Amino acid sequence: MKKRIIAIICGVVAVAVIVTGAIISFTRMEESESIGADTALNIAINDTGLNKNEITNTKSEFEHDKMGYIFDVEFYSNGTEYEYYVDAKTGEIIKSGNEKSESPSGSQTGSTEQTSSTDTTSASQTTAPSSQASDKYIGLEKAKQIALDDAQVSVKDAVFRKAKIDYENGKAIYEIEFIKGSTEYEYEIDAESGTIIDSEKETLG
Repeated sequence: MKKRIIAIICGVVAVAVIVTGAIISFTRMEESESIGADTALNIAINDTGLNKNEITNTKSEFEHDKMGYIFDVEFYSNGTEYEYYVDAKTGEIIKSGNEKSESPSGSQTGSTEQTSSTDTTSASQTTAPSSQASDKYIGLEKAKQIALDDAQVSVKDAVFRKAKIDYENGKAIYEIEFIKGSTEYEYEIDAESGTIIDSEKETLG
């Protein structure tokens, strides 16, 4: 009887080992067939409109959770922490957000700013630029400064609600929104030339 119990236990352990090995093997197979950590990082950076030389403390890790197989991408720029979940197979941005944060190097952040958005358009459907094309862009921080200068608002008085790159008819633009007091400002700025395409000012009720 004891021998039979031992045999059953050994059988269960063996099955568990086989299943665990299969899961690990499957995960590795998925990662090998994925878009790759570097590509996921580039997709996230391109979405912000930042240049690579503005980015520090990058992370791009292959993970599996309730959303499926993803790359968890994180990086810092000018006191802001960015986080993206990028589909490991399609390059689709599943979730994204950013917030003012103290960087790992310990530098203090400036004014309060927090924006978050979700982009459900796959990389194959967007006209996201190559890293070479994004090098031609003025950068998100410069676009924000152009908007502030035009509105004659100082950065310390502005509370940003949106600051991101978008694409209209294949053309890259920066969408900038901020509030000063009871006034809301909205800008669309050409990502390459820095020209203000459109601007609006509204008094909040």
